[in-house]
Amino acid sequence: MTAKRRVLVVGAGIAGAVTANNLVRYGLDVTVVEPSEHHVYQPGLVDYLMGEARTDEIIRPVESVLNKGVKLVRDKAVKVDLKGRKVMTSGGKELSYDYLVLAPGVVNKGSPSWHTLNEIDQIRKSLDATDPKRIVISYKLPVKCPAAPFEIASLIKLTKPKSEVTLLVPVKEPPPLQRKISQTLAESASRLGVKVVRGAEVQEINSENKVVKTSEGSYEYDLLLFDHPISAPPEFADVAVDKGFVPVDRETLRVKGYPEVFAVGDVNNIASPPKNGAAAHFQAMTAVSQILAETLGNAEAERYKGQAMCAVYAGDKGAFVFMNDEGSYVYPPSPLWRTMKRAFTDLYWATLSGGVDSMFNTLSKYFSKRVEPVKPGQQ
Repeated sequence: MTAKRRVLVVGAGIAGAVTANNLVRYGLDVTVVEPSEHHVYQPGLVDYLMGEARTDEIIRPVESVLNKGVKLVRDKAVKVDLKGRKVMTSGGKELSYDYLVLAPGVVNKGSPSWHTLNEIDQIRKSLDATDPKRIVISYKLPVKCPAAPFEIASLIKLTKPKSEVTLLVPVKEPPPLQRKISQTLAESASRLGVKVVRGAEVQEINSENKVVKTSEGSYEYDLLLFDHPISAPPEFADVAVDKGFVPVDRETLRVKGYPEVFAVGDVNNIASPPKNGAAAHFQAMTAVSQILAETLGNAEAERYKGQAMCAVYAGDKGAFVFMNDEGSYVYPPSPLWRTMKRAFTDLYWATLSGGVDSMFNTLSKYFSKRVEPVKPGQQ
């Protein structure tokens, strides 16, 4: 009897969980390495910041998001030996594999940012305790989810209408694929009174005098929310050789030079569509299809086409965006999308199990027919 193919997944975030949960359903030997005790629904951190979500709504034990049959190694991967097909952990384990899926997420090159519960909790306490009159929000590229700064700025302005909220956007023009959603979010924020300054790349932060210096001028603040740039965790520096990210074939998500290794989610070097949960989910589904096509031999391997979609807060309403390699489509702001954005918190946990992947595929095919194309090479 042929032994089960061993798949080692590093990380139990959205990309890692979706990958592991789908593969174990087909009888593969799947192991997940994850040091954290909890899985965090990161888009829900914005709701938590504004007091609209409880911690038990946006975090769950890692064990609870992994399907039966997935083996969990509660440990931290500290070294990847691609040639030897081994992953070493901080606890001294040496894990071998037939297939490796790297999904450890990314880290910010500075703190605090706004992608962990602890960091968001700090920001929430600062907003409540100091009642700041001048709030400046900015970020430095590369960034996770470029919609988040617009969402945070608008939501803070809604709850603190007397505060002066300034959003410093480091680029004058977003990439063509993101242009329409960026304009939609900027217009929605501006209507609330948020000052949106484009092309204002942060050059210096003087925390003593509370001044941010940018290419467009200086801005005083009482509270600064700054999202530091991201990269792969330092433990993966040996494989994250493309400006801090793991280089992959864009369509197969295989690490270049190692066809048995995949990198999915934020950790790979795919910059368009921007890094977000939906893109991570679609990439995980692609990696699953690639592995199953080889191990089962009875299905054609899917290829990643840049799919990503999500509802986002747009001022006091919500918007919906879908994008792929051909273009993007944005539904204009509506109370409906705001409701959908909030309601997805409950649906999210079901998406991790793989049980609603058929719905994702159906929606992707539907919205793909509605995209407004951008010229090749301009994404």
